[in-house]
Amino acid sequence: MESVIQSGEELLNRLIKLKEDDDLSRIGKLFRTNSNCYFYDTGTGKVVQMEQIVYELLEKFFAGKNETLIRSEELAEFLEVSAKEHLFQAPKITQLYDRGFYEKLPYQVNQNVQQVILEVTGNCNLRCEYCIYNEGYEENRNFNSENMSKETAFVAIDYLAEHGSEEVALAFYGGEPLLRFSLIKECIEYAQKVLSEKKVTYSFTTNCTLMSKEMAEYFSGIKGISILCSID
Repeated sequence: MESVIQSGEELLNRLIKLKEDDDLSRIGKLFRTNSNCYFYDTGTGKVVQMEQIVYELLEKFFAGKNETLIRSEELAEFLEVSAKEHLFQAPKITQLYDRGFYEKLPYQVNQNVQQVILEVTGNCNLRCEYCIYNEGYEENRNFNSENMSKETAFVAIDYLAEHGSEEVALAFYGGEPLLRFSLIKECIEYAQKVLSEKKVTYSFTTNCTLMSKEMAEYFSGIKGISILCSID
């Protein structure tokens, strides 16, 4: 286990070592807007703002194969704050699952399923450029026009009824889920019947541009529903 970094100088040495090991990219991502410069830290999930001079120094260091990290007063101050916030310290993952995961897997799949996510559509009415499903992200699928059938959705809910734990979650995913409001409604009403012996929660994330009065009134009457509005 790596020791806790407590100073900017220690953090600087860590960054240099990560660079030497070609392991720098996993700790986070630099990005900028028209107004400010930022770093997203994978270890803490924090997004921190930085001065442009610090951003440019780190950008060159991250991008260039043989670039060294040029010291400056601004960089030193930023690293001191970063050390206190535990930034740039994401641990290296050596295994994806905890010990005993595979031994417990048959039980989890057959008797203790806790959530089913229905990808009701791959389509979206906005198709934002920053979205991970934009064509620019080569490692992910692109937006598409594929829709889940009611038969497939009901089979998944039946599986949750047969193999789920006492408390289960049914989530709807896209694309933009509200493009398939009628299917979501049918799924909820079907789940209320076949999952009546379980405590059920429902959820989905939406850009909300398609939310109508009819939809809002329907969802407001569903017990245990959570709607996350994406306003990025």
